[in-house]
Amino acid sequence: MGFQLDDLHAFSKVAQLRSFSAAAATLGITSSGLSKTIGRLESELGVQLLNRNTRSVAVTPEGELFLADTLRLLALSDEIQNEIKLRQTKPSGLLKVNVSTTMGRLMLIPRLPELFELQPGLRLDLRFTDQPEDLILTGRDVGIWFGELPDRYVKHRVLARTSRITAASPIYLKQFGTPKSIEDLATHRCLATTGWGTRMNWRFKDQSTFDKLHLNPFLQVNSVEALRACVLHGLGIAQGSSLLLNRELISKGQLVQLFPQEVTPGENISAIYPHGKQGNPLTHVFIQFVTNIMETRAHGIRTSRSD
Repeated sequence: MGFQLDDLHAFSKVAQLRSFSAAAATLGITSSGLSKTIGRLESELGVQLLNRNTRSVAVTPEGELFLADTLRLLALSDEIQNEIKLRQTKPSGLLKVNVSTTMGRLMLIPRLPELFELQPGLRLDLRFTDQPEDLILTGRDVGIWFGELPDRYVKHRVLARTSRITAASPIYLKQFGTPKSIEDLATHRCLATTGWGTRMNWRFKDQSTFDKLHLNPFLQVNSVEALRACVLHGLGIAQGSSLLLNRELISKGQLVQLFPQEVTPGENISAIYPHGKQGNPLTHVFIQFVTNIMETRAHGIRTSRSD
């Protein structure tokens, strides 16, 4: 007889939540009905996908392999449905979005009027957070994430790849001079964020030269937004993501980029969402909008349009 997409969706929920009762509640069915669905699926495949007892559910090695294939198939199904919906009408409704605090304040909020003008039917529930959050359990639709991905069972799309930019303001350079080489940093005021210990953690192509300096920060602050403000006010030289020290600031003359030949890759910016959520047309619209922001705002950011 074969299995249906609903069977695969049911299995993926149990595998991700590690609980029949939680998965059944999410799917709106009974635990016994869900157990029969998984049993039927295992019978069709001829392998055991889950080990279950009264307290927990574990995915077998065969189940892990099947889960990866299942998630890809469900994603393809959602993308097909999404394309059909987008052709039919402009999406409307509420989208629950998690976004890092810095990205939200500096890049997203200034562009929201444009988004709402393009998508008048869209409503947003924005949550600014710099901590990983289980999007499935908290019922969130999409997150815009900076750095290492928090959950391997969350589907993701890399929106952009950042660089690490070293910069100072014209105010600082006029007072203290412009460093011509990495070695010159030893005589300058270098800024850093806390959390990395006392040693500077800057990255250059010529890393060995910098490491030999053993620099201590002149000033440390506990947020990247504060670091950005310190650089702009002439307090010293900083290195940060091209998301933070961006093209707009450099082109306007508010910052001067130092050592452009020493730029190294930075963290990825990714859209993350539970499997099934990418079928929501609003998710597609929002992710595309954020990608457009990356293209127009960030110096040293390379955008990506493939999953």
